[in-house]
Amino acid sequence: MEKTKILSGAFTVWQKSMFTRTSLTPLARELGVSKAAIYRYFPGKDSIIDTMEEYFARKYSEKSVRMLEILKVKDIKEGIEGYTRELIGFLSGNPGFIRFFISRLYHQYQRETLPFWPILKEEALHLQARFTAAGFDKDESALCVRYFYTHVLSWAHLLTVKGLNEAEVSGYVPVIVTSFFEGFAPPGLPEVPYETVEKEVRVLPGALPEENRIISSLLAVAAKNGIEGASISRIAEEAGYSKSTLYSYFRNKNSMILSILKDHTEAVDRLYACYCTGEYPVNEAIYRLILLISRYLCQTPSFLLTLNWLRFQSPKSGKGGMEGLRDRLPRFVQVMKNRECRSFGLAPERLMAILWFQLIREIMDLYGEAAPGSAPQEKTSPLRTLQVLFCEGLEGIERRHP
Repeated sequence: MEKTKILSGAFTVWQKSMFTRTSLTPLARELGVSKAAIYRYFPGKDSIIDTMEEYFARKYSEKSVRMLEILKVKDIKEGIEGYTRELIGFLSGNPGFIRFFISRLYHQYQRETLPFWPILKEEALHLQARFTAAGFDKDESALCVRYFYTHVLSWAHLLTVKGLNEAEVSGYVPVIVTSFFEGFAPPGLPEVPYETVEKEVRVLPGALPEENRIISSLLAVAAKNGIEGASISRIAEEAGYSKSTLYSYFRNKNSMILSILKDHTEAVDRLYACYCTGEYPVNEAIYRLILLISRYLCQTPSFLLTLNWLRFQSPKSGKGGMEGLRDRLPRFVQVMKNRECRSFGLAPERLMAILWFQLIREIMDLYGEAAPGSAPQEKTSPLRTLQVLFCEGLEGIERRHP
């Protein structure tokens, strides 16, 4: 047993489901060894994760040099295509890195201290400079950078799930780039009546599920320590209960999170039926969806927290498992199924998975820094831009400039 073998197994396990901070069992099972064998090389889980951070940062840094060189070409589309090809090649050649990259992109806790973050930050500044040079303002450029990363990573994840080899994944690069520049909606749609939609779509307090003392304590602990660090002991201490009292209501932490998801999913479904199921052009339907989810998540940090957690769980069979919840989060896949939309070879649910990934990422950046329990001020301008990017791509933003 060598450290490199343990590290490789750790990335494989992370790609499958991510492991928690409380058990090395999944990693030991993947490697076919005892936990004691792992402890000979690493004092604990945190040590493994720290080593993964350093290893990933080093490998990505080597690739980043090449990607930044490619970005310097004069034509922005050519630069983005070359950059995308390098990034997709790096991820498809190291499939265990994809979820790790995604989790780091989402990381809200002490992310400035992660070895990978300075590298990503430098890349993002170069990308933003390219968009600014193309005529976008500062806020648009920053949003386009975030959209680009989530767009490419969601494609990479979908293609890896399909089991494609490295060469097959590389063949999708023109499709990924085209969908980034041209969007998913067909041309010629009427302009979205933004102000009308913004006045109409509302999330009143009575539409939100009530939160009990245990759930509120889970959220308070997660706000301090992240959802991985929200142990039963800490939740019980926050709530002023014994651990046995918590176990009388919930089997474990995951069952608490699933109860939050169930309540909020049902509430979102009701609101979706109210505001998003009319006979709207696909671009308006998408904006209604974006606005609804943004306003809902802005008022319910518990749903935002649990959705982020859900992205990294492995599907389980059975009606009550993760697979059923994924299918119901939420029914807005009908936006794509019932209306004409450019699929780029993807099923409707795959298109919506890309939108969902990008939407949650954007909302986390908009509202993720708000103080716990506070109501962040709504920002509709980036949500409008997000809708244009998804429907019309980068070229849609360019067309809107005088």
